[in-house]
Amino acid sequence: MAGIAPRDIEALAHLSRLELTPDEVRAYAGQLAAIVGYIEQLREVAVADVPEYLSPEVAGSALRPDSVGPMFTAEEAVSQAPERRGRMVVVPKFMED
Repeated sequence: MAGIAPRDIEALAHLSRLELTPDEVRAYAGQLAAIVGYIEQLREVAVADVPEYLSPEVAGSALRPDSVGPMFTAEEAVSQAPERRGRMVVVPKFMED
């Protein structure tokens, strides 16, 4: 596995508008090298005989049929909320108007 050069980390930091200390550059270079090494390991896995994944949008690809199970009532769903108004949960404001 090839190491990641500090200049590469500095370039990524610049593109991300991050300011990194030299210690952070070294730490991230090691972490990114480990991630790239893991990806290289994954490339060695034999997947030729593994069937292609079919997303749920493809007809006939479901693993099991959907079935209705037990459900909460509206009261049960909001019963543990710290603050509520009727059946609605009150949350703190997070954006200015």
